[in-house]
Amino acid sequence: MTNFEYEDITISKNELQINFSGLGPSGNYDFIFQFENGELFLKSMESFHAGAGGQTVGYYEVLTGKIEMTQVNTMKEDMPSETEVKEFEPLKLAFDKVNPFELFDQQLSNFESKN
Repeated sequence: MTNFEYEDITISKNELQINFSGLGPSGNYDFIFQFENGELFLKSMESFHAGAGGQTVGYYEVLTGKIEMTQVNTMKEDMPSETEVKEFEPLKLAFDKVNPFELFDQQLSNFESKN
């Protein structure tokens, strides 16, 4: 598992938000769980990574199956970006049954391989 410089947990409006922040390749991750009928379900995930020449932002709405990826080319002065959106099977995953890091990595791999 990646080491992060900061970790933060917030509870507000029937949601549990867990944030992991790191410098360089560690990146930032936000996981939001929604409280529903006495249980917590993974609602969405977002990541941000910056490296030499680029930035990548991934956003995954787990309950709807929508994944959005934005690539920013920081090597060019105008920093052009390209965003792709793809739809996958909606998932309803309980807090105690999911590893959000593994799921995010798996779904981003699926995103890259989906035509």
